[in-house]
Amino acid sequence: MLATLVLTVLFASIPLPGGDDWEVFRAAVQRTIHRQTIYGVKLGTLQTNYYYPPWVLVLLLIPGLLPFNWGLALTRALSLILAVVIAWRFRTSLIKQILALLSPPMLYIMLHGQVDVLILAIMIFLPPSWWLIGSITKPQVTLAFLFGIPRKDWLRAVLIAAMVGLVSFLIFGPWPLALLNQPRGIIYLGHNIWGGLWPYNVPIGLALVFFATQKQDLRFIVAASPFFMPYAAMSSLIGPWITLSNLLEDWQAAVVLIAWWAASFYRFLF
Repeated sequence: MLATLVLTVLFASIPLPGGDDWEVFRAAVQRTIHRQTIYGVKLGTLQTNYYYPPWVLVLLLIPGLLPFNWGLALTRALSLILAVVIAWRFRTSLIKQILALLSPPMLYIMLHGQVDVLILAIMIFLPPSWWLIGSITKPQVTLAFLFGIPRKDWLRAVLIAAMVGLVSFLIFGPWPLALLNQPRGIIYLGHNIWGGLWPYNVPIGLALVFFATQKQDLRFIVAASPFFMPYAAMSSLIGPWITLSNLLEDWQAAVVLIAWWAASFYRFLF
């Protein structure tokens, strides 16, 4: 809590660029508070639709009610802290925790004000009976948790998903229809890392799920989700990176990260 407070004050005091995705999240929180629709409207500077289930806004309620700069600062601070917590959960070395914070996905999350780490951390520490409803919270980060639900927890998972879904329908109406009716042009934007590749990436996701099943290892579930989706931004690779680096020696993970940054700079320049 102390680290989060210090980082929040630090980020709020330094005029860092970015925050366009956070504008959308904050605008959606504000519209929900004022009982306005959150789907089918353009939000933020980039005039982007809100593409998440409404319960994501419950997770973002506190930062969403703060002034823009402070809400963004709190989101960034929590992202850094929770990335370390996730790495610690998998008994990752200190060096690999640092490498997670220095990765391209983390830079993307910090610059744009994304919530991938927040949602992933919540999923990891939730009981498996919550994973069914959580799997659709941000599919490019959480979908594979659907395959990790133990058989004994499925009934409870269905009941929890039904309960959460019913409450969301009562408050927001038939929001899935409104969400699906929104433009899907985001799939064709340049920041979609699977642009022109999907569905060739799906077999990788399946292989990771099979690894998770055989080894009873949550790390592979954490890594699998982005590979099932036709859209994922760089931020969605934070889970695969934490898993991959955890499987390598410290020096090997460092070399891979250097190569990743080199590839990123190459794509940016050419």
